[in-house]
Parts: sequence; structure tokens; C-alpha cells
Amino acid sequence: MAKVSYAPNVSLGIQTLNDHFGNEEWKSKIDLNDLDLKDTEYCVLGQVFGNFYDGLNAIQNNSFWYTDRYSHGFAVTLDYGDMSNWKRENKKWNNLTEEWRKQLSPQKDPWYRRLIKMLTRG
Repeated sequence: MAKVSYAPNVSLGIQTLNDHFGNEEWKSKIDLNDLDLKDTEYCVLGQVFGNFYDGLNAIQNNSFWYTDRYSHGFAVTLDYGDMSNWKRENKKWNNLTEEWRKQLSPQKDPWYRRLIKMLTRG
């Protein structure tokens, strides 16, 4: 099974949260070490809103619907027809979690990059 890229989904999720809050301050609530998209309290929405479902309800509006949780990187689609392969389904969640970590890492922050650039100038 080829690895699915969740990069565009996570980018949409980040933009959705930025739009909802009007800024990027929500990112300060995320503990990347605890981040686990399988867990409703330690996923992105769980860490920002208290739990996954409260988060979905909070960001739901005319342009974001409950079903958008997949396209916006807040959840993975599961193969309910073949749940015998839990390892494969677990891998999807792990890949999604890693993409959120990658996109939320401080190195992706423009402020962080400017700071590093200033500090490394001779």
C-alpha cells in the first residue's frame, strides 16, 4: 500500500483554524510531543478545544461541514469493510499525525526562520 500524502489536507486544516481564530495563536496550545490524531483529546482539535467533537462543532460554519474532517486533515477515512487490518488503519493515523507535526514544527514558522537567519549571520 502506497503512503498517502496528507500534506494538502493538513494545510486546509491549518487554514481553517487560522480563519476561525483570525490568527495563529491556536498553535500555542498544541503539544507536538503529545499530538496523536487517533485520540480525541490529544488530536489537534482536542488540544485546542478540549476534544475532537467540540472542535468540529466550533469550526463548523457555512464553508466547513462535519464531513470536511477528512479533507481538512482532522481525521482519516477508514475501510469499515475490512477492519481486520488494524495495522494498516493505524498507519493512516500515524501518517496524519506526522504530517501535522511536520507542518506545525517551529522550523515551519516564518518568525522562527527569521530568528535563525539573524542568529547565524556572522
